Amino acid sequence: MKRMSSKKRRVLYNDDGGSIIFYPHPYPITLDQYYDCVDQLIGTQVDTYILCLGSPTNCRDDEFDGKRLEAVEKGTAAWRNARNIQHLRTFGIDPHTALLQRAKDRGLRAIASIRMNDAHYAYSPQGPEKVPTVAAFWLEHPEYRINPEIDTSRVLRETQDWKKILYDYSHPEVQQYVLERIDEFMERTDADGLELDFMRHPFYFRPEEAPEKLGRMTEFVRRVRDRLDEIEKATGQHRELGALVPVTVEAGRRIGLDGVTWIKEGLLDYIVPKHFIEFVMDARLDEFVSAARNTRTEVYACLENWPTGEAGERPIESFRAPLPITGMSAWTASVSITISTTGLTRSPRKIAKSWRKSVTPMCSCGRTSATRWCPSTSFSRTKVGKCRWRCREATSFVSRSEARLQPGPGNGL
Repeated sequence: MKRMSSKKRRVLYNDDGGSIIFYPHPYPITLDQYYDCVDQLIGTQVDTYILCLGSPTNCRDDEFDGKRLEAVEKGTAAWRNARNIQHLRTFGIDPHTALLQRAKDRGLRAIASIRMNDAHYAYSPQGPEKVPTVAAFWLEHPEYRINPEIDTSRVLRETQDWKKILYDYSHPEVQQYVLERIDEFMERTDADGLELDFMRHPFYFRPEEAPEKLGRMTEFVRRVRDRLDEIEKATGQHRELGALVPVTVEAGRRIGLDGVTWIKEGLLDYIVPKHFIEFVMDARLDEFVSAARNTRTEVYACLENWPTGEAGERPIESFRAPLPITGMSAWTASVSITISTTGLTRSPRKIAKSWRKSVTPMCSCGRTSATRWCPSTSFSRTKVGKCRWRCREATSFVSRSEARLQPGPGNGL
């Protein structure tokens, strides 16, 4: 089936999910607080809302029974998350997907994002087997892990073994299970597309075998694309497929991901080469831009938000500085900026409002660029007043209008 090209975007907002929605709010969360996660974007430059729905490493909703709920330590962020989700269900909504429908109702495009091998359970302080939200499939099938011999009854947080207990995509059973979970996610929402987040977390095969298994993961991506095409045929609506991948082609291949082949085969509508969490602006986009030229795939550069400063914070000046991204001046090659929200609690509505006249990158030729923007990148802690929306510590956050990217010579902005 010939697929329609994606609409050219201005700003894409990537919502981290639980840590942005359910964790920050005291229990019980209100419907206004919940829907404001989308409503705060109205009137800004955002035209696409992307929501992380979780991972196949998390349990299904019907697996999260009362026994698992009681195992969550009371008063913790995880407890607030679980309780707020349960509370929202009393209103007759699906807390994991209702925001996507809200975004569509408010005139935004809505995309569901799935973490392909989320490892939060693997390096949890209580040990992987004791995490209440871990998938039953993972518990019941140690033979499908990257290294089945690792003892998962112990705490792995301070070791490197946690990377070795994630799903090994060499196994057809793992791929089939993940496809079934994707089907479940897509059936629960009328999302405009699906995003495969290969950066949470970037371990899919035994390291020594990964370069030889590029075809295994490519075949999996083909199957996902085929499934979305089936949904498109049934509904008459195109379903986009995007992917978050390591920052260079070679880095992806080292872990078994062949993004260039996915582009050339027309499997993806967009691809986001990015660092793993940290805000480091040295991405080399030229390889991806070259591969995507004359194809249907758009390339988005990602400004990751996670702080790397010594004090655990990112100085606001770093967001104003010129961006040393190879290929950033090649706006005519459909390069766009993406900024991720991972690890930050949600931004207040009033901060989102300040985006209206900011963040429109321009090449020196005068062309404006599409921009993928997520809410957390521009916050900088200052000892002014108190944070009234989350921790109530003696900290506050500068407004986004103070944090917007500024034009700079030689960087395409």
